[in-house]
Amino acid sequence: MRVVDYYRYISDSNYNLSEERDRLESYLLAGGQKDYQLVADTCRKLGLRGVVDLGCSYGFQSEIFQEKRLKYHGIDNGCIHFWNGGGENITFQAEEYPCYVNVETRNMLAVSRFCVGYTMKDYEKLAKDFSCILMDKNGEAYYGLSRYFTYVSDLSAIHENSVPYSLFVRNKKEAEQFKRKLKSRDEHPKFHVCGLQFPGEEGITASRVMDLFDMTKGYYYDLIRIEGQNSAAYVVMDSNLYVTWENDGLYERFIRFVKEILDDVEKETGDGIYDFCGYRVYLGYM
Repeated sequence: MRVVDYYRYISDSNYNLSEERDRLESYLLAGGQKDYQLVADTCRKLGLRGVVDLGCSYGFQSEIFQEKRLKYHGIDNGCIHFWNGGGENITFQAEEYPCYVNVETRNMLAVSRFCVGYTMKDYEKLAKDFSCILMDKNGEAYYGLSRYFTYVSDLSAIHENSVPYSLFVRNKKEAEQFKRKLKSRDEHPKFHVCGLQFPGEEGITASRVMDLFDMTKGYYYDLIRIEGQNSAAYVVMDSNLYVTWENDGLYERFIRFVKEILDDVEKETGDGIYDFCGYRVYLGYM
């Protein structure tokens, strides 16, 4: 059962789940879902393998990271039964941070939504455990983190709603690399083919379809749906290229190429950019 379906279920039932309903509403209706979409997008943009979520509550947001095939580890002492516990690439820790983090934190992004600077203020411990952290803006936390981390970016410019976030990186050389990666977000590179992956039973939004058209070279386009085993993708390509590939026998090879990526996370690139027979292809996530 998906989070939104579960929310409808308990809202229509007589179960005494008021606290869980409140947390669900915070996630679905008060900006939490968009916040974690930003976290996942930032993680992908920086080429990191996943996140450690400090103060994860029930962990409803783990659904986003599972869909995007990113590692998710949530830490919170206020819950025993976490959402999606035991899911693929999803783990939890029923403790209060600071504590021993029982997953490998290398190449992982720490994330804090109303934890660091609020209930947690051990910035030295954070610097020992993590090389980078993304957190909601908090003045006290900013000064605390600045003693151990380099401030990289206020992400409010790419954040649609709710609280803006800031990124801090411990290593100055890595901080410069992250700055370049984040800056490239606004350059709108053009690709021969652009696509978006999503869970097979769902679809993509109109705004994301328009993003695909904006990123793809051409004037007339073909929109193609490609099915994998557990996920699917919509792909936009220039109509002239579509005809060329059909005539050259490349079109069927391209379909197989995308299916292999959909079905095997090991074949994915960190930035969603691929080379197919000399053509630049973008295949991101919804």
